[in-house]
Amino acid sequence: MHREATTLFDCLASCDDSLPERSSLVRATPLTGRWHQIRRHCNGLSHPVIGDAKHGDTKVNTYWREERGLRRLGLHCAEMSLPLPDGERLHVQCPPPADLTSVWAQLLWWDDACAALLPGAAGFDATNSHVFAAAERLGGLDPRGTKRGSPGAAKPF
Repeated sequence: MHREATTLFDCLASCDDSLPERSSLVRATPLTGRWHQIRRHCNGLSHPVIGDAKHGDTKVNTYWREERGLRRLGLHCAEMSLPLPDGERLHVQCPPPADLTSVWAQLLWWDDACAALLPGAAGFDATNSHVFAAAERLGGLDPRGTKRGSPGAAKPF
């Protein structure tokens, strides 16, 4: 049985395609809850999550492990909002762990990412559920594979 799944992607920051560590920091907002949804959608766009052994690229993962010290999946749930039985919502936030931010801080897009993630920055909405995915070169492409104008506008997959 095929079940529909929808994820909104918002490129927060990215670096040049000519660099070996070409990458983007992407905010992914799943509108449905399917197993491995974000990982599958990124891979389906030919931009797998870095460190994803199941849906990713072995050569890319090896580079990030050996050259940048990323020894885990480059995916982090920063915010989540869940409905409770009484009608209220449980909203939880968790900053990215040091093992991810220490790798991210080495990248050319770090300053852009910090600006995009600060409350009050364009496109930042602390009331929505967001999952951050460091995806290999997702920035600059919309989910249909066509060039995007500027980072910041979420597009559905």
